[in-house]
Amino acid sequence: MTPQQQQFLRAGEQYVAQTRQNKDVIGIIFTGSFIHGQLDANSDLDVFVILAPACNYRERGNTWINGVEVEYFMNPPQQIRGYMQQEKSPHTAHMLAHGRLVYCTTEVVVQLMQEAKTRLATPPPAMKQFEIELARYHLDDLFKDLEDALACDDQLAAGLLKTTLINTGIDLFCKRHRLYRDKHKRLYHQLAGVDPLFAQLLLQLIAHEQWHLEDILPLKKYITDLLGGERSREWKLRSALDL
Repeated sequence: MTPQQQQFLRAGEQYVAQTRQNKDVIGIIFTGSFIHGQLDANSDLDVFVILAPACNYRERGNTWINGVEVEYFMNPPQQIRGYMQQEKSPHTAHMLAHGRLVYCTTEVVVQLMQEAKTRLATPPPAMKQFEIELARYHLDDLFKDLEDALACDDQLAAGLLKTTLINTGIDLFCKRHRLYRDKHKRLYHQLAGVDPLFAQLLLQLIAHEQWHLEDILPLKKYITDLLGGERSREWKLRSALDL
């Protein structure tokens, strides 16, 4: 264990000793980069605190213990389950499923961690046909806006649209492959594990300091092909009202 890891561990132990005095607390889980062995200069200690079901409040904050920033997330089970149901990207489930349980007074905590693992094991739903059509339209529209911005030498708009196109491409890649998009610092390894060529395409695109419209074309073509080809020049979608 490195000196930094030892420092984090001591801070975590002190946080647990303090927090378990709160009678509302039924579980404490260490999560984040400390658990995953990826501590950086700006890393903090992420702690998920589970409150008793009778609690009607939640709390989030940070504190400092012996030079270590501790960021904590404090919620009762009903709020945690709500997060896991509502979140498009399962950050809450990831923290619970891959965290280290360091304090537990009831089986409710273990049950929540198991529910989180089940949530992560269930892939996102496949894209529906209308979602694919809308994605084709959105991708094509972004590219046209970028073309116009470059033609007008609007560098701010062009830069923002380039970034949006890259993010949209990644989102659609993940949706088509039924993946939950990972955090930025783990994203390359996630994408490369599915398609190294796509991950390399993104790196090449980001590396361009001086870039032109044709530099974006390979990304647009890749995602368009992934969606089943170019959209029709004329199209129509009809659905029930969303009220």
